[in-house]
Amino acid sequence: MPQSSGVLNALRRALRLAPAPGARLDTASFLAHAAALAARAASPPPGLWLSVLTEGPGPNVGHSAEFIACDTRIANAPTRWNEAASRARAPFVARLAPGGRLAPYAIERIAAALVANPHGLYTDEVVEGQGVALKPAFDPVLLQGFDYFGSLAVWRREDLLALGGWRDAPDPDHDLALRFTAAAPPGAILHLPYPAYIGPARPAR
Repeated sequence: MPQSSGVLNALRRALRLAPAPGARLDTASFLAHAAALAARAASPPPGLWLSVLTEGPGPNVGHSAEFIACDTRIANAPTRWNEAASRARAPFVARLAPGGRLAPYAIERIAAALVANPHGLYTDEVVEGQGVALKPAFDPVLLQGFDYFGSLAVWRREDLLALGGWRDAPDPDHDLALRFTAAAPPGAILHLPYPAYIGPARPAR
């Protein structure tokens, strides 16, 4: 999948050279070293695990994930996302915001985490122009205050459809996160401490 040349070059360096203890890394190098560790740590489990909803055609990412283009003829965004989710074949669904992309080895790390935690998760992210955003562990009280799940959350498709998916709301993603986590059993929502998403900051709401 396409990535910036800075990230790719840093990834190549990271695979050859580990940083010195205590070294401060720029965003591309931080992401590259995380990706290098992920590449060495695990391969994705077999099977199709993730359907990624996009506003355009997605890249070819192998057997663990599929990209589903949302129907841009549908003007209402939540309706557009729900229609795409209804076409998903994987047991888990994520929505990729316009301008965002998955980091190297993101799908492998997400698929491996979903094996152990089969409900939903959110990831760390790289916000372009700002740096790496490291998220806290799941806290329902904190989530009531603001949507710290950010730009990449993964939901079990069966549960998402049962809840009615995204709804018209000031922030449809936050609204979904609140409803999904309220219905999930204790311990069902996982924070994946890996910067799996790269993209612009979410608009303030």
